[in-house]
Amino acid sequence: MDKMVKKVEELAKKFAERLAEEGYYPDIRPGYKLNMGPEALAITCKKNKDDRIAPTISITKDHVLAIENGRTTEEDYFVEGIEIFRNAFESEQYKNSSSVARAIEKFENRDDFLEGIAAFIYNHNVNKNPGFVHKKLNDELSVMVRYLVPEAEGSIPITKAQLEHIGVTEKELFETAIKNSPVINPPRIVSMNDILRQKGCWMPVDLRGLEKFLVINTVNCEQGAVAILYNGVADAIRERLGEDFFIIPSSLNEVIVLPISMLEERKVDDLKAMIMDVNKTVLPSTEYLSDRPYVIRDGRLEELAG
Repeated sequence: MDKMVKKVEELAKKFAERLAEEGYYPDIRPGYKLNMGPEALAITCKKNKDDRIAPTISITKDHVLAIENGRTTEEDYFVEGIEIFRNAFESEQYKNSSSVARAIEKFENRDDFLEGIAAFIYNHNVNKNPGFVHKKLNDELSVMVRYLVPEAEGSIPITKAQLEHIGVTEKELFETAIKNSPVINPPRIVSMNDILRQKGCWMPVDLRGLEKFLVINTVNCEQGAVAILYNGVADAIRERLGEDFFIIPSSLNEVIVLPISMLEERKVDDLKAMIMDVNKTVLPSTEYLSDRPYVIRDGRLEELAG
């Protein structure tokens, strides 16, 4: 065995022992499997024995040489490495990753899985994810089902392979997600006046009809545009406005609705041009939904005709 390789192994074993003394659960893995080089070793470390996520640092010949040349000591190296792991365990990324890992464990239980799924809307021409389960609404928009992870403020897209593993059909998946969504990811309807007041912009009267300028999203606001498709939401909007409405797909996170009386047919093209301009100049590409205005007819999303 090469002398340096042996020295790297000895340093890794000592570091792993030190981590164990600190109450952690280390593991030594070949570095080449993680693209660290043939002489490197990887130390993965769990905070709790059953954790699914383990931060990793490498031990290489450079660390050995630094100790041999007096640039550091074994003790200083171990203290620094332990601090790296401690900081990793306290990071939001680690906490969120751990939450996601715990959520994935629920995929083993059919009932737990079905309780946590919800529907989301996205543009399948832009965000092409052929492996994820989705249902097309038209030639640009689809509904995707994701598993919500509230503690990580995120969600996990569902694949066909996961459905087969759990034993859930696509029909059951979408039916359950549609039923779940208003409960676990509730809709929110607020006027622009309400939003401005919440930001401290008090106005004694409705400013230029902004009370009828409605923003539709979900309580958590994350990819909340789908709320416009929830059962009962369109009727609630019509009741609030006193008339029908059209939809501006402002982003994946929300849509804007306005009374249909505010739109003249000859202005539909102008409206499309405005939406396209905002999407290109203001909206982050990751939040893009559509350049087209829409209406809801008979419970279906349809493009607004000019």
